[in-house]
Amino acid sequence: MNKFILPHTSASDSNLMHDNPFAWRWKHAEFWGRMPYQTKITPVLPRGNAVEHGGDQILLHQASVEDASDAAQKDFLVRVEKEKADDLNEEEAIQYNDIPAYIAQLHRALHSDDFKELGLGKFISRQGFHKEIIPTQAGEMEFWGYSDWTFEEG
Repeated sequence: MNKFILPHTSASDSNLMHDNPFAWRWKHAEFWGRMPYQTKITPVLPRGNAVEHGGDQILLHQASVEDASDAAQKDFLVRVEKEKADDLNEEEAIQYNDIPAYIAQLHRALHSDDFKELGLGKFISRQGFHKEIIPTQAGEMEFWGYSDWTFEEG
């Protein structure tokens, strides 16, 4: 009999349970019939996804910093459902304007000797989903995770 009522969890969720049990219970309160936990989605999340999109352009198409930044900023606008940069609120504009700096840093990293020495091979896909059953003190639990990029063996 599975005594653990959550349908799935993750390593970060387990860390939260360990570090702050009250916050963890509040987050999962809907399973006990109380007010559900609501996460405020800030523009940081779509900015991170947009930068990953820019990284895809660098890896797939050898895009320059400028081209990858442009693609990432366009992706950000789609994610925050805005037609153009002038439509962004202040919080969104900050993240939008930071994208080129993140792309420049990512471009340098992806073209560095350290990255080449990893010998990852050819880039083949992004955002892979992984699911594993891991034994814990509470019994076997399902953990979910994502890898941002997948490479062919080099």
